[in-house]
Amino acid sequence: KGVNLFEVENGCVKNLKRVALTGGKRLAKLTAISLDDAKKLLDAHSDFYCSLTLKLRDVLTEEDSKCLASNYPQLVELKLEQFESDGSDVRIDRRDLSDEQLFVEYYKQKTGGEQPTDELLNLYLKFMGEEL
Repeated sequence: KGVNLFEVENGCVKNLKRVALTGGKRLAKLTAISLDDAKKLLDAHSDFYCSLTLKLRDVLTEEDSKCLASNYPQLVELKLEQFESDGSDVRIDRRDLSDEQLFVEYYKQKTGGEQPTDELLNLYLKFMGEEL
């Protein structure tokens, strides 16, 4: 495996060199059911790039997310899967949530499960430009 390095001058290729790739990190796909398990797995795979699927009952807090990002530079992908209290698997990908759903989940996390009032939700959506 290698890469080609070259210069282009007046539409002509000059100084073409092939440089061999001598090494790199491998990708480890990891799955954990708690934050502590995730940290142990990431510690054990510090020489790899890591794609981590984290299966939790609760929402990952902002502090925990920052902790993972700052302490584990090898973490290149984080997938979150949430479980209902009855044990059923509910996959939640934050990229698929609307601004309203993201706000409601964030608010519930910060208030211990309390739903935001309609007035607060409408103010947030108005601020975000997604008025109902």
